[in-house]
Amino acid sequence: MLTPAEARELFAALRRFAGQGNHVIFTSRKLDEVLEIAHRITVLRAGRRVAIGWAADCKTRSPAQMMVGREIVLTDLRGRPAGAIPPSSAPVIGCDRVSAGRRL
Repeated sequence: MLTPAEARELFAALRRFAGQGNHVIFTSRKLDEVLEIAHRITVLRAGRRVAIGWAADCKTRSPAQMMVGREIVLTDLRGRPAGAIPPSSAPVIGCDRVSAGRRL
């Protein structure tokens, strides 16, 4: 887990990298960080894509709500039984032929 200072440093490096014409795939459970760094987001629920859109448009429907498929009320998070969402062993995302070339 990154400290706030480390996260700022990482985001600055990612912005410089993207500013050179590169693309970045950033995966995080911290939605505030995702919305800070991303231009476009893809939301997955149970390993399936449920939304793709611009991060700036996420004001009307929260990515967290899209992830769980319902409105989130904090009282709903209490008392849920362990394993309420069954885990899946199937891959959620994969990459083929990804390279940094000679830039690294």
